[in-house]
Amino acid sequence: MPSYPGLSSEAFRHPLDTQAEQTLRSVPGFDMVATSFMEYLYERTQQISLMRNSIKVGF
Repeated sequence: MPSYPGLSSEAFRHPLDTQAEQTLRSVPGFDMVATSFMEYLYERTQQISLMRNSIKVGF
């Protein structure tokens, strides 16, 4: 995969997205809630799904 050292990910972010993220991060406890949400509702679901797909059952 090519790399572009002079190009940052910020170049692809819309200014309103950046502003919305800053607003959310200024809310006390937002980081904790977002981290918990990602851990328990997304990552665990993904982990279970990947484990489910790797189990082979035979007769």
